[in-house]
Amino acid sequence: MADMTTECEIDLTIVTVCRNARNLLLPTLESVVAQKAKETLSIEHLIIDGASTDGTPEWLAELQAEGKIENYISEPDAGIYDAMNKGIRLSKGKVLYFLNAGDVLTGASLQESVSPLLQGKASTAAAPVLMKGDTAEWVDSPSFDYVYLGTPVCHQGYFATAALYRELGGYDSQHYRCLADADFMNRAYVASGAPHMTTAPVAVYATGGFSESCGYRFLPEYVYMRHLHWDKVLQRGVSEPAYAELITYALIDHSTTMLRWVQEFGIAGSNADILLRHVSDQRRVVRSWRQRMMLLWIEKCCLKPMLAGSLQFARAQKVLKWLGIAGSLNEGNPYIHPEYYPSRSLKAALKALIRSRFCS
Repeated sequence: MADMTTECEIDLTIVTVCRNARNLLLPTLESVVAQKAKETLSIEHLIIDGASTDGTPEWLAELQAEGKIENYISEPDAGIYDAMNKGIRLSKGKVLYFLNAGDVLTGASLQESVSPLLQGKASTAAAPVLMKGDTAEWVDSPSFDYVYLGTPVCHQGYFATAALYRELGGYDSQHYRCLADADFMNRAYVASGAPHMTTAPVAVYATGGFSESCGYRFLPEYVYMRHLHWDKVLQRGVSEPAYAELITYALIDHSTTMLRWVQEFGIAGSNADILLRHVSDQRRVVRSWRQRMMLLWIEKCCLKPMLAGSLQFARAQKVLKWLGIAGSLNEGNPYIHPEYYPSRSLKAALKALIRSRFCS
């Protein structure tokens, strides 16, 4: 185990958590070494290894001896967020940034994100991340218009002061297996306001693996996370019709996903009762009769029968499909991301429907 004695604070700690991922760790390490050579920031690279059995601990000892990493530990942990919390406790930087095994830095300046935090002008910063899939790549940009409803920014593009992490107790590993980073971003938004935003992608993230299944397999965590901030969400929806529409679509999406979740895992632990409360609350406050009707259909055909044990899956799936199409007919909402709701006109919605029916 590496030396844990405390030294003077440095500007930035890059924390990398890993377990049996030596091959993935190599490009991450190389990108950090290259970044440190071009930055004026003082940077610590801290590796939190979960007692790997693939030779990673011995390799890390060699890297530390060569001066390529500043610190590491290798010991069992209780999951990814437990490991990340260890990184928070052991870091010496004033600002923390998590770059996991397999993630790489793009070479864009980290100074632009870190300096406002070091100067006390902000407590958090957010930057775009380049996402790479098997056949395509795209830029994922931060959007705090969606705060409380999901993940505002890919965690590879998120910076926060060590003081804020410690003030908020780090990541909630008790309630989350997948969304503790999103939960922290939402809590940080409540505590310190909007982050400092930059425009250049700072990291490359290869999609797939554990996080790819979060929207489906960890849906109850999304429902629970929104529930913690539901009063704020509902209040904003009352005052902003466009945001109320976004909430409605998010509830439709989560109801659709909940149906799939219950088919596979059953009703236990689904948080369907909380989702029903959100749908009912939203239906009572929205101004649009169209949204009220959509939410009423979700209640009657999906969530209430689900909780009563009388759900007809085929009927519910058909209702939710048509509600999704109906939800795509209203143009001009500034909050709604085209990736999630691409059909913003009747013409586009009908074209999409025809393609899905008659085109292979």
